[in-house]
Amino acid sequence: MNSIGFKNFRRFRDFVPIEYNSITFLVGRNNSGKSTLVKALLLIIDYVKSNDTSTFSFNQKNLEEANISTYGRAKSKHAVDDYITFHFSQGSFEFKLTVSGDNDNTTVGVNEFEIRDIKAGFCFNVRPREYSISISNNVDQQNLSIDEEDKLLSELADKEKELVLALKSIAQKTSQEYIQKNGDLKSLKKRISTIKAAKKKEQSQGNFQLQTHYKGSEIQEILEEAIQDFSAEYDVQYREIQRGKKAKATFEGFKAFKDNKFKVERSVDDFLQFRKEVQNIYLGASLNKQSALFSIRDKSNPLSQSIHEFKQLGVDKNPSSSAYQFILKWMSEEYFAIGESFDVVMHAGEAYELIIREGDLTIHLADKGMGSIQIMLLLIRLSTIIFKQQIDKHLYTVIIEEPELNLHPAFQSKLSFLFYDVSKNHGINFIIETHSEYMIRKTQVIVNENEFTDIDSRNPFSVLYFDMDSTQWKMNYRADGKFIEEFGSGFFDETRKLVKKIL
Repeated sequence: MNSIGFKNFRRFRDFVPIEYNSITFLVGRNNSGKSTLVKALLLIIDYVKSNDTSTFSFNQKNLEEANISTYGRAKSKHAVDDYITFHFSQGSFEFKLTVSGDNDNTTVGVNEFEIRDIKAGFCFNVRPREYSISISNNVDQQNLSIDEEDKLLSELADKEKELVLALKSIAQKTSQEYIQKNGDLKSLKKRISTIKAAKKKEQSQGNFQLQTHYKGSEIQEILEEAIQDFSAEYDVQYREIQRGKKAKATFEGFKAFKDNKFKVERSVDDFLQFRKEVQNIYLGASLNKQSALFSIRDKSNPLSQSIHEFKQLGVDKNPSSSAYQFILKWMSEEYFAIGESFDVVMHAGEAYELIIREGDLTIHLADKGMGSIQIMLLLIRLSTIIFKQQIDKHLYTVIIEEPELNLHPAFQSKLSFLFYDVSKNHGINFIIETHSEYMIRKTQVIVNENEFTDIDSRNPFSVLYFDMDSTQWKMNYRADGKFIEEFGSGFFDETRKLVKKIL
């Protein structure tokens, strides 16, 4: 499960990390903090992927649509301390990032950047202002592994006793049953012995927490330099011991690191691969123009830019591809009823024309209405992401602001099934900021039909509700699709209130 949290950011003094899922809906009143969560997520991923560990920008070019500006505007007015901290986790990695600087600056300094590999059990703590880095065992993870090993050994010991008793009850020692159980007992004893030996070896390796200074600013260089420094210091101390000198107090720590060096290097490689693969794509709310031509140079028109990317990637050159077929499926009568197919025509190398086909009829997209334009924009954008994901295998999260604009309730409802389909079949995650009750109710239907629950790993949905008093909570599903918790006033209960007034 992924999570995001922060301190002293925007309206929140302390936004406790909250979990979200493959498809997450952010709902609540206006100005309740939904966009703040989105901005925090965009900012921290942008930093994780950046080349400069020492600086943090609130005004990266790819974040312009999110309207993020200076440190002074980003810092909470309720903050007691002069810093902003972000907490973020995805997959096996957890990140903590603390920044501070002058209020008028768009770029500020980084106080601390911590990477925790939960799966491998290592922690990398970088302090750019001090040019220092420490690497340590994750003690919590080690304890968890020890507990799991102890539990497994206990279970295997019980099975061993059962087999011993079973063998004693068999009179015929040459019977097939005795031979089979005796073989099982030998295999079990060998497995127990192997686990105990591995456990003893792990315990003998010990824990370590080592610190050094670095010269560079790029995270890969910093991590690799630290590993080299610690390895070199171990070699120096080991040679001194070989010459008869007494071991320094720090030697056991360096030895533990040396024993774990391969695992540490693998953890660094996994982080660098995650850093390369994780991708956030922000699709802001847009009111598209009803235009017959879409200029390539019109950077302010998201549909123009989406069509241009679609053409440049060559998605249209392979109509049988899943990315192209995806558009045809969802624009069909069964779903959003836009048309049977479409063509993108280039004019003089300057603009595109998007034509919708219905049997023998051809219709300009502009003549289909604002709802159809909005849906085609979303479908083309998702198609290009599906196309790229099939090539680069990256971890895409698409963040969408109010996709229900210009759509009537039935189509708003179908959006939830669209996101479910894309996530299930293409492994693309979604965070959707919405005011649509119909989208949320459709997720309840999907949960009901599949008998999902919140503890069911098959359930891709999360709904996070933001209330006006700067509180937020996760809405947990029951297997019948109903929520365990209640929404705040003004969302699910608004229709009921209006009906009561009429009656």
